[in-house]
Amino acid sequence: MKRVKIAGATTTTGGATGLPSSGIGAVALNVTAVEGFDAGGYGFVTVYPCDSLSTAVPDASNLNFAGGQTIPNAVIAPVSADGYVCFNVYGNTDLLVDVSGYFP
Repeated sequence: MKRVKIAGATTTTGGATGLPSSGIGAVALNVTAVEGFDAGGYGFVTVYPCDSLSTAVPDASNLNFAGGQTIPNAVIAPVSADGYVCFNVYGNTDLLVDVSGYFP
């Protein structure tokens, strides 16, 4: 699982992203699984709001992938009260995530 700060996020070089530091209720994301694989030949990604790394992962998937696929999906995900979203992967894949916009 990976916990990512959305509210007030900056680029990898510290630049502004345009996301405010408060007031975000949900985000529109483009989530891409890159060359995903699992021993069963498939996997999935769940995106959800999380207050901490111990937040329970919901029984849902936002993106399904088969072995070796690079596949995107649009996701609208709520943001936790402190501005975080978690990504949980069943299987093994690299993730690319782009924020398209946000909802108050």
